[in-house]
Amino acid sequence: DAQLAALCVLGLADGVLTEDSDLAAYFAGLGLADKLLVTKMDRYGAANVCKPGNLRAVAAALTPARPKKPPAFAKALRTFAEAGAGGGRLFVQACVLAGCDYYESAEGVGVVAAFQEIARRRRETPDGRISNAAAALRG
Repeated sequence: DAQLAALCVLGLADGVLTEDSDLAAYFAGLGLADKLLVTKMDRYGAANVCKPGNLRAVAAALTPARPKKPPAFAKALRTFAEAGAGGGRLFVQACVLAGCDYYESAEGVGVVAAFQEIARRRRETPDGRISNAAAALRG
């Protein structure tokens, strides 16, 4: 994943086609707003395509045109996008808490809960935020 992200940073690739969506955390953390990430392609060629380095656009794509209540995941992404340069770090921390190659999430904790917890703690220091959020999610 890191090597694929590096190819994008160096301008040697315009995007990545991968089975693993963990690369979204790299793209967001590095602010690769103009790079495409294509994941979960099926045998018919249908796939998820996004630019995870542009959190505002991803949040907008996940929110219906006239929502009565925006989806929790999209709302958290918007919060991260509004954090400016620190938004990528918030996104990465939420991805880690949801479970990744580096951290086993708490039982019953999914992407939405992890993203909401990090969004609630967005004003804490980065180290304190991840530690406090992990403790809160583990109960």
